[in-house]
Amino acid sequence: MKAKRLLIPLLTAALCLLCGCGSLFDAEYVVETDYEPAPFPAGLEDADATVKSLEELEQLLLRTVMDGEDERRIVFDPGYEGDASADMASAVWQVRTQDALCAYCVENIAYDLSKIINHYEAMVNVAYTTAAADLDKVVHLNYAAEAEDVIREAMEQGEDSLVLLIDRSGATGEAMEAIASQIYRADPAIAPREPSAHVEVILGADSQRLYEIDFNYGMDKDYLRKRRESLELLDPFAELDTEGMSEGERALLACQYLVNNCRYVENADKNTIYAALIERYANSEGLAFGYVDLCHRLGLNCQIVDGQYNRENHSWNIVELEGEYYHVDPSICDTLGIEEGFLLNDEEAWGVYRWDYFHYPHCTGTLNYEQILGIATEEEEREETEEAEEIEIPAEEEINS
Repeated sequence: MKAKRLLIPLLTAALCLLCGCGSLFDAEYVVETDYEPAPFPAGLEDADATVKSLEELEQLLLRTVMDGEDERRIVFDPGYEGDASADMASAVWQVRTQDALCAYCVENIAYDLSKIINHYEAMVNVAYTTAAADLDKVVHLNYAAEAEDVIREAMEQGEDSLVLLIDRSGATGEAMEAIASQIYRADPAIAPREPSAHVEVILGADSQRLYEIDFNYGMDKDYLRKRRESLELLDPFAELDTEGMSEGERALLACQYLVNNCRYVENADKNTIYAALIERYANSEGLAFGYVDLCHRLGLNCQIVDGQYNRENHSWNIVELEGEYYHVDPSICDTLGIEEGFLLNDEEAWGVYRWDYFHYPHCTGTLNYEQILGIATEEEEREETEEAEEIEIPAEEEINS
């Protein structure tokens, strides 16, 4: 060993004598070789996950949360594109604050970053909120338009809550609440009572939104189930052959059923389809809900109108018959007679009634209650009489000839 230590100074001195002391430091030595990437460290292939860029790092953290994992080891490839330390901090911030799902269910993301020879490794720990327990129930949609069917199904099942993660949506919480109301009012048979919807929104990057929707039916689940069963058992037209009826006759049949089986009351609590069809006492909104359901059972398109009658808040219906639209007010049919509230056009209704004219179909149909019944009006009778008088009766001799 001592011989080797002495050999190096001797060689150095000899080199100085041959080339001169200054030439040793002034000369430039360049060695060109083909680049070979550093070998992948042994055992790295068995790591939890390996990333090569910031994008891959962010996606891996997102997948960790989506899988509900609370710990993950991340290995940075030796050829990682970027600053591992800065990118790790950026990725955690992006995922924690810019992704709606993570903001909903993640309380904190901590990590420990270490340099291992020629690469970095990070041990990530995720702390979740209580919402993460139901992470598998989150419904992931691409567009807001897809939410209607999911909300409708939740109401049909009597669900208390629903969480929607939508990639592209501009709807506010208030807009989503309005959508829930519109879905129910288009088909009140969904539930025995219209649920109130409360929506909390968590914003993500770009147009990503997470909607946490809570439904309140005003009753417990057992009571809700019993009322739903009562409505499902109701079959008001079971003994009638309605297939041969015209659409106008079916619309009148639905109206007559309500008039004969439900009384109009002004009680604000009687504003449900259950009140109209089962309890048989309902206010204008409850009767309107009932008429929508009866029309749907008969294959008719019908909707609820919210407006005013004699400057008081009031609800009634618009029904479609043979491509034309008409106002039908079941509560007026019950209190003043069917002829007063059945098959009115806009011109006949406007004045006593007030509604958002541009929000609903325009009612311009010409059918009326008398025509549906097949009863001729006085004007029609007069016209028939005039036509009969104009007919010339042939003389007796003309007939004999």
